[in-house]
Amino acid sequence: DDDDEYVELDPSRRYGRTTTVIGKGSYKEVYLGFDREEGLEVAWNKIIVKSLLHREEEMERLRVEVDLLKELHHKNVIKFFDSWIDEETSDVNFVTEFF
Repeated sequence: DDDDEYVELDPSRRYGRTTTVIGKGSYKEVYLGFDREEGLEVAWNKIIVKSLLHREEEMERLRVEVDLLKELHHKNVIKFFDSWIDEETSDVNFVTEFF
């Protein structure tokens, strides 16, 4: 079972996250991920919400921003594939193309 290759899967089980960190900031960690349908490496971005947002209004603004990124398509902007909120931790996850 190739689910064992990943430490986490998105809700659709299309994207898998590895333990390899490819970037890190104050509120976000970026891991190497894999698109299991297309066979491509992706960047799995994880925003640690509990350290960032303390009010429901802030969480809603973050949701709106993420939804806007989904709709943005331009050759000079990284491709945004999917996003979801982890129901257990409230962390925001999103998958983008990996360079």
